Amino acid sequence: MKIILTFLTAFILGPLSVLAQQQVYADKPIKEVSGSAEMDVTPDEIYVGVTLREFMIERKKQPIANIEKDFKEVINSLKIDN
Repeated sequence: MKIILTFLTAFILGPLSVLAQQQVYADKPIKEVSGSAEMDVTPDEIYVGVTLREFMIERKKQPIANIEKDFKEVINSLKIDN
């Protein structure tokens, strides 16, 4: 009788001790987040590089100083800061 009672106790309490040590991860909520953002920026300053070269008009070489002076006059007439 003692042996039968011991086996019944082992069969009943044995699985309970195994279940008590298991961690259940299905109960914990999982949150996944992804996102992106864009922002349009309007520039308030633009830098432009200009290269001036000498050239010939009626077989006369135009000096770079005259070309530069004419270029500055055009820029100023268009009200562009230089």
